[in-house]
Amino acid sequence: MRDTCRYLILPLLIKTVSFVTSLCSSWTFVFLLSTVFPQ
Repeated sequence: MRDTCRYLILPLLIKTVSFVTSLCSSWTFVFLLSTVFPQ
């Protein structure tokens, strides 16, 4: 039972972490752009 739970949770965790990482990197990129090129 625990093995099944782990196999279900692990891919979800990896997807969440990669999603958050891409979100953070895109926000950092936007912030840098707005700092370099102020409106």
